Amino acid sequence: MKKLLTVLTVLFSMTFAGVALAEEPVAAPAGGLDLKAGTLFAGGTIGYFSQTTSPDEGDDVEMSSLIFSPSVGYFITPELAAMGTLTYRSDSDGDDDMSTIGLWAGAKYHMPMGPVYLWGSGELGLEMMSTEGMDMTHYGLRLGVGILYPFNPHVALEAGLKFSYLMGSWEAEGGFDGDYTRTELGIGYLGFVGFFNL
Repeated sequence: MKKLLTVLTVLFSMTFAGVALAEEPVAAPAGGLDLKAGTLFAGGTIGYFSQTTSPDEGDDVEMSSLIFSPSVGYFITPELAAMGTLTYRSDSDGDDDMSTIGLWAGAKYHMPMGPVYLWGSGELGLEMMSTEGMDMTHYGLRLGVGILYPFNPHVALEAGLKFSYLMGSWEAEGGFDGDYTRTELGIGYLGFVGFFNL
């Protein structure tokens, strides 16, 4: 599954990059992107997580994750967009693998700074995780910051980092269960975003 995820991510990124590089550079509005109320965006990023899970009882667990996040959004103003993100993540702690699917919704603010945009985001989300013999469900808050580098008024490279605080519960075979809190710092989000004015 990890190989399939990696291949799909590379193909997705190459498609957007090809579109961006094939077009002649165009004089863009202030900030480089043609953003206004009603603009739609669609894109996707990949990222790497290092995280610590702290159960109510027992030792902390260190884990690494690879995450793929397609997202869509709608600009309410030229700077502020409502957004939704679907996430698929593959986790590994060295011995076991775990898959996660989640849904996040929130807002993203864009600030033009010369040839690039700075952005900040806030999202609320719910994620469900499964591994052999155990299921986990958690919800929480995710904050992000980053930059957009426009290739033209409609395509940009996106990079950033995100911090999440999550609360959840787990259930294991044999009737065992418990609660936990989880913090994540995701560094190296990288992908492409397309902007459309219909």
